[in-house]
Amino acid sequence: MKIAFASNDGSNIGAHFGRAEFYVVIETNKREILNRRLMSKISMECNCYNEKGSHSNEEGESREVFETIKDCKILIANTMCPGAYQCLEELGLQIVLTELVKIDKALKAFLDGKLIHRPVLLQ
Repeated sequence: MKIAFASNDGSNIGAHFGRAEFYVVIETNKREILNRRLMSKISMECNCYNEKGSHSNEEGESREVFETIKDCKILIANTMCPGAYQCLEELGLQIVLTELVKIDKALKAFLDGKLIHRPVLLQ
């Protein structure tokens, strides 16, 4: 299973998904980490909804932001705008929003079934 984390430094979950510079993609078999990669992410200043009610950013359609994690099953982030959340769900990703900061701590909690999704972090 591949799990993506939005990050600015490779160790911590970024404060907001749209402004994160990287994805940390971890491949795991639920017992051990098989692979860990730091991947560039296109940063986006999210307007969340354009006049048609769909997700957009300053450059228009933002699906290219998600291209590098299309093979992941899970995305763990801190805060996220509702438009990005909807777009990621449409791509089939399970999104978990958390207040945890450390990627390793959030990964362990997720694998142990203890990471709680906090919808209140949609902003």
